[in-house]
Amino acid sequence: MIPNYLLPSYFKSIGFSIFLFSVFGHLIFGYYYFLLLMSLAFFGLFIIASAKEKIEDEMIQSVRLKSLQTAVFIQVLFILGFSLFDEWRAEGLVNLPIPAVLVGIIFIGIYLFVFYYQLYFKNNEE
Repeated sequence: MIPNYLLPSYFKSIGFSIFLFSVFGHLIFGYYYFLLLMSLAFFGLFIIASAKEKIEDEMIQSVRLKSLQTAVFIQVLFILGFSLFDEWRAEGLVNLPIPAVLVGIIFIGIYLFVFYYQLYFKNNEE
């Protein structure tokens, strides 16, 4: 990601609070506001993913790129797996069991997990 298009680092706390608000809202309201709360969770994770680190250098840009590539690869496998499983049940591709917002949340979640794993745990091993 180009650093000019990233949000300042304090947006991480804003995104995290939006994400926690949506999770607690889902626990309180149940499925009544499901799509709204899932969209808020997606938006919060997106803000976290697009926020800068305190020190943004070439190593962090490389880790961002590797994380994005890994997340795209896993997401493609995930979507193909669900599509094949849905086709195997002979109901067609129309009845996928997950909404599109949840697919986005899973993608950004995978990206954030791989990014922070490589950033904090891989560097300690070397």
